[in-house]
Amino acid sequence: MNIVMQLHRAAVTDAQRAKYERMVKARARKLSGAVQATVRLSEDGDQRRAEIVLDVARLPSIVVAAEGRWFATCVGLALDRLDARILKAKQTPKTRARRSRAAASRR
Repeated sequence: MNIVMQLHRAAVTDAQRAKYERMVKARARKLSGAVQATVRLSEDGDQRRAEIVLDVARLPSIVVAAEGRWFATCVGLALDRLDARILKAKQTPKTRARRSRAAASRR
């Protein structure tokens, strides 16, 4: 699995970069077929933005983003959103249909 870090006017230390790479790699292992991840960090004044694009074989790319005042907050929010998208992508069509029938019967 290949991880590409793109920094746009972002002051990120090597330790932060390595930590973010490890965090993304751990999330990508949850989904079989993950080919490449691109982490984009940008800074504009006091506003930071983190965007993670996970390229997966046989599925559309998973794109998540978050904005905030600190990179740690942005990356954490983006990873939480990535976890939710990975869980949704891992569900089989049969499981999705079963869950929707169960939700409909509760109404």
